[in-house]
Amino acid sequence: AGQKFWSGQLDEMRQMASQAQVVLAAFLADHWRRGAASSYTPWLEVVPKDYPSCPTLWMKDQLRCLAATEEFDVVVDKQKRWLEEYQTLLHFVPGLRDISYADFARARVAVESRTHGVVFGEPPVEQTAFVPFADLMNHNATFSALWKSERTGAQQGFRVTVQGGAKLGSP
Repeated sequence: AGQKFWSGQLDEMRQMASQAQVVLAAFLADHWRRGAASSYTPWLEVVPKDYPSCPTLWMKDQLRCLAATEEFDVVVDKQKRWLEEYQTLLHFVPGLRDISYADFARARVAVESRTHGVVFGEPPVEQTAFVPFADLMNHNATFSALWKSERTGAQQGFRVTVQGGAKLGSP
């Protein structure tokens, strides 16, 4: 009985995370499409658009190398889910119809690697969010910042801590 409960909880968590990730992927793909007209341009310039080592973006012939592994089914299932998300998104948000599935899928990968859990609300709930300022701080081999979502008394937010201080212009 306990295993079934936790399995259900895991499915619910995946669904909730997926919904937030779909919205954020649509947002990202839309701002990529806007290019320099987007107010997020400085951040967008450092968010990768290509992920050649991500099997979720691979074509069928590339996936053959995973055929005998458990990962193959996981990747294929994820590809199917992302395509369904994309089709649902286009059905309900016609303004995004000029975003290709390939762009949406690349944005989905970026969302998985670029989002953070941010706690807010009453009662406090962790939400998936982009934090561009924090994301911009760690794009080198010697990162200088640590971040976390926190709640201290009535205050809640996302704290960025720069270890040892930072100098203007430092990476």
